Amino acid sequence: MNEAIKWTDIVAAVVVIYSAVLSTIVFIQQIRGDKPRGLVKISPGSLMGYNVEFNLKVIIEFTNIGKCRIKIINMGIILPNGYTCILINPPYVQLPAFVEPGDSIMNWMEPSDIRRELNKIGYKGEAKIIAFAKDATGKIYKGNSVIFNL
Repeated sequence: MNEAIKWTDIVAAVVVIYSAVLSTIVFIQQIRGDKPRGLVKISPGSLMGYNVEFNLKVIIEFTNIGKCRIKIINMGIILPNGYTCILINPPYVQLPAFVEPGDSIMNWMEPSDIRRELNKIGYKGEAKIIAFAKDATGKIYKGNSVIFNL
């Protein structure tokens, strides 16, 4: 009845317990959604306010749909050839910007700037563009694609 437990059995038991605890923690984190999640939209729009001309803009909006704060460092569009057109000095929200869960930030681009960039790479007529936002960790959140008429 008094048998000694081998040290290999103890090591095996510790490894099994460690694996079970680790997999449970990972499972709970995935269910809770602790990772950053964002939604990017691109749409046409105009600015409203005192002394503002009606001028159509391309609006890029990032919404934090996760449960943790996200630091957005730049926003822009992805051109059909894979190049990006980044907002250098965004007019509305200064970047980098922290976006709390449930909040959003919005910036816009002039259609003439997009048209000029597309003409540089040889596009005429219509081109598909995609909005994006990049966070401080390097993750790129891509949005819906829209057809841009030149």
